[in-house]
Order: sequence, then structure tokens, then C-alpha cells
Amino acid sequence: MKIEKELLKALNNQINLEFVSAYLYLSLELSFANMNLDGIAEWLKKQAQEELEHAENLMRYMLDNCCCVELKDIAAPPIICGTPLELFEIAYEHEQKVTDSLKSIAKKADAIQDFITLNLMREYLIEQVEEEHKIYNIISKIRLENESNCSILFLDKELSCCK
Repeated sequence: MKIEKELLKALNNQINLEFVSAYLYLSLELSFANMNLDGIAEWLKKQAQEELEHAENLMRYMLDNCCCVELKDIAAPPIICGTPLELFEIAYEHEQKVTDSLKSIAKKADAIQDFITLNLMREYLIEQVEEEHKIYNIISKIRLENESNCSILFLDKELSCCK
């Protein structure tokens, strides 16, 4: 199946965004590792690996459809410093950006009746609901006990179990 030109461009941009996401999570991982919150750092490393898998899956989809994958430059992520709450808010905002990008691709696929790509985007969007919800819950837990630093230690232990 040949993928329409504008949709192909959007898919290539999404691949790039998935690599950017992985880089962001690696940067966040380093920030938490510097705070000696190794459980959270390990969880973020896993998130980075998932983003790379998303990029790989999209590339495979394009190759299976005889389309060229265009890898683009990826800027180094910023060195991110801040409180755990601020760092997770950065991740949450980024996940919302990814969701918006996927919705845009789904709308394009629907408009041109590319139902296979549309179905693929639906799968990604369902996963995005879970990803946003996970991070939102983490933010909520941090806010719940914001006066006490104990909450971040409990969160660190909880996320270390989610490897």
C-alpha cells in the first residue's frame, strides 16, 4: 500500500518525535539519578526504551508499505533541573504534545480513508491515554504530599518495582 505524501511526512515527523521523546526521558532519568532516586530513574529509562520501540514500529510500518523513512536531526535534550514535580510536569506536557501529534495523523488518515494507518494511530492513541494517565497519577501523588519529602521516596520505591 502506498501512503499519501502528506501522511508520509506526518509519519516521518512522528518517528522524529518518538526519538525526541526517548532523549527527553533519558535526560529526566539522569536528573533523577543525580538526586539518588534510582527507582524513578530506572522507570524513566524504561520509558525511553518504549519510545525507541515506538519509533522502530513506525519505521517498520513504513518499510512494510514500501515507503522511505526520513531520519531527521535530533537536538540534544536540555539538562533538566528542578523538583521532582517540575520534572514530571515536563514529561506530562511532552506526552500531551505526542498525543496531539498522533491525533493529527489520525485525522489525516481518516480524511483520505487510509484505514490501516488510522487503525495504527488508534492503537498508539489508546496507549497514549495510559501514558498520560500514568504520569498524571505520579504528579498527583507528588502534589498530595508536597509538604513532605517522604512521598517522593515512596514513589521512588514504587516505580522501582515497575521495571
